[in-house]
Amino acid sequence: FGSMRHCGFWLLTASLDAHAARPTPTVCQGRMLMGVDYYPEQWDISEMKMDIQAIKNDLGADFVRIGEFMWHELEPSDGVFNFTLLDVVIDTLEEAGVEVMLGTPTATMPAWLAKKHPEVMTQGPDSADGLAAAAVQFGGRRQYSFNSETYLKYALRIVTQLADRYGRRKAVAIWQVDNELGHENSDLDFSDNSLHGWRRWLKHKFGGRIERLNEDWGTTFWSVTYNDFEEVPLPKYTMPGTPAHTNENFRSNMSPGMLLDYRRFRKDSVTAFANHQVDLLKNKVDGCITTNAPGGEWSKAVDHNDVFASMDFPAYDNYPVWGGSLAPTSPADVALSLDMVRGWAPNSSTGWMVAEQLIGAQGHDIIGYTPRPQQIVAWSASTLLHGAVGLAFFFVTERQCSDKKSSAMASWTMLPHVVRDGSGRRPRMCSGLPEITSLFG
Repeated sequence: FGSMRHCGFWLLTASLDAHAARPTPTVCQGRMLMGVDYYPEQWDISEMKMDIQAIKNDLGADFVRIGEFMWHELEPSDGVFNFTLLDVVIDTLEEAGVEVMLGTPTATMPAWLAKKHPEVMTQGPDSADGLAAAAVQFGGRRQYSFNSETYLKYALRIVTQLADRYGRRKAVAIWQVDNELGHENSDLDFSDNSLHGWRRWLKHKFGGRIERLNEDWGTTFWSVTYNDFEEVPLPKYTMPGTPAHTNENFRSNMSPGMLLDYRRFRKDSVTAFANHQVDLLKNKVDGCITTNAPGGEWSKAVDHNDVFASMDFPAYDNYPVWGGSLAPTSPADVALSLDMVRGWAPNSSTGWMVAEQLIGAQGHDIIGYTPRPQQIVAWSASTLLHGAVGLAFFFVTERQCSDKKSSAMASWTMLPHVVRDGSGRRPRMCSGLPEITSLFG
């Protein structure tokens, strides 16, 4: 990643649709890189040095991806910051000669923020088949509204703290914005934040002329004509209702023109949130900037070409199996997704990377298909054959507790840790690693 620290950046204008292009080198300048996803905050800090030694010496990793879920660790109460853990981790990685991919932790807000500002939460659709207008509760992830100005203020504050502290660190070669933007229905929001943002978006699109909106949407049908943008609702459930369509997870019988614009608004909301962080980072960090796109891209109101247009290269989370899967995704479908990710690159000279490569059976509340011998090697090889120049395996050590379960934990981490005679943990290389690492030449 050394060459990446000197790459230029895209210039983002005020418009979501206008970016000034500049040449960007390939991600790794022809050198393929292997890394691991690591969560040191889930273990006692005394274990960390042994972990990093194993990551470097046993796995031969080039980089470690950290930090995307550490907000509480870094800001345990409002405006009180503690970077002790992250300092030690980055210092130790740097001493070991391991690069860092540092995530901004804005996908998981701390409890104090949810308590102080419950209005930042997203809200489900008001429909018989939807979430009955339920406000998302604290305790998971991706709970915030992309249109909450309050949440954006707190998010940019923690990102600023990180950028000021680590932006010029030689070891921090890549910055990851948030985590899996738009994933898990987070692109679908019916909160007041979304309503206000929706009306602002419509005013901008139609030049402040409500008559243009009425004409475009055909609102004379059923007398659904608006006198002012403040009368325009979100497309919630209305009579006569219909079941949710296969490509939407809510039901609404509003104008097709309205529903199309609502999807456009949702995708612009995701991009705008990401661009706020990208703009900030460009002025403060030497490393390159990306974000990790989740799977299920066909079901989201997210335009990844827009999201990555202001970044340096795309990154993707490759999960051919997930909770409840009776069989893995077909090789053809996996290949299609990987080809599409390559097409998200800001220009033809950029490469792309896998930020999370599944290495076992996983799921949030139910465990899915267990990969067969050598299947992980095949999935990893597939990403490289489709143009990936960086690959991070998810994840390096099993968790003591988690919302993301793994079957037979000790089998599905890069460095399983077991207790022997109550004396502590010891690392073991996962089987198949030599075959995976050999793909990097």
